[in-house]
Amino acid sequence: MGATPIIPTITFRADTDSNNDFINNANAWIRNSGYHYIDFNIVTSLNYLGTSVDSSLFQEDGIHPTNEGFEKMFKRIKIDVPNLFV
Repeated sequence: MGATPIIPTITFRADTDSNNDFINNANAWIRNSGYHYIDFNIVTSLNYLGTSVDSSLFQEDGIHPTNEGFEKMFKRIKIDVPNLFV
């Protein structure tokens, strides 16, 4: 009762092309949906542009973040949804 959905953006995979139409379209929808969201795509991309993946933030499998990647994602949660930490 009274729950507010929080939607994360989708990160690119370090082992695939960053110009992925599905991910770009899904993230655009999330950002414009009016829902609260956490922008994981921005913090795992080069120069925080959300257009190409920073592969240094992902493990060798290209999917799972490194400790640095998780740290950046956690910091983004604190920025985008600070009320979770009150």
